[in-house]
Amino acid sequence: MKNTLQLLASSAFLVAGLLGSGATYAIPYNPLEIVSGSGSWDQTTAATLESAPGVNWSFSFDLSRTFSVNPTTAFSNFSYSLNGVSVNSPLSSVMFFDTNNQGMFDLSFKNGDVVSFYGVDVGSTLTLVEGKFEAASALVQGTPTGSGMITISPVPEPGEYALMAAGLGMMAFIARRKKSA
Repeated sequence: MKNTLQLLASSAFLVAGLLGSGATYAIPYNPLEIVSGSGSWDQTTAATLESAPGVNWSFSFDLSRTFSVNPTTAFSNFSYSLNGVSVNSPLSSVMFFDTNNQGMFDLSFKNGDVVSFYGVDVGSTLTLVEGKFEAASALVQGTPTGSGMITISPVPEPGEYALMAAGLGMMAFIARRKKSA
């Protein structure tokens, strides 16, 4: 009976850690989302700093789930690569479009280049939509010459990791005590 209660208590800690993102917060809470994508350019793609015929592309940046202006410059941790090699091209803004304008978003770089992604509306209402979306890619809002997948997912909060670690630690402690008994 005692072991069952200990197991139930440790399971409750683990569940609390996994469900921690659904908690109510006393302070304004605007969680970050990871916006990432990967795909490939086809053979007709023009060669720029951010594209080349037949190569793979990938990018990632963090952005608040809700933001106040479109285009936005409120992103962080931006990275962009071609064939796994980081491209040193700073991002200046991200512009979101509704489905009447082919959906998705543009990545505008400080050198003047623009990489466009077409598909579903993931943020034109100033609120990001979580999920995994097929996308067509193009240069400067042109004819798509590439394709890939875009993923928008939440960035886990530190408290979620702490609760999950506490639950796992409790389960390990109980398992160790049970083994030595």
